[in-house]
Amino acid sequence: MKTITIELPDGVFKWLATAARRRRQSPADVARQALAAAAQTPTTTLGELMADLKGIGAGRHTDLSTNKKHLADFGR
Repeated sequence: MKTITIELPDGVFKWLATAARRRRQSPADVARQALAAAAQTPTTTLGELMADLKGIGAGRHTDLSTNKKHLADFGR
């Protein structure tokens, strides 16, 4: 097992100390368990979250800047 040293914001340190006392474990054990749980949580990409929206605008409005009729009165 490897050893690391980290700096924690005061709020996180207080949470860690409180959780360790409540569980009757060392702060290192609580931190190790939290990191292990986070490492096993699958990450979801934005593309995966938006997969059901793919193609929702297909066939709708095209780029109006290329439509000469739409731009006929532009700037007047």
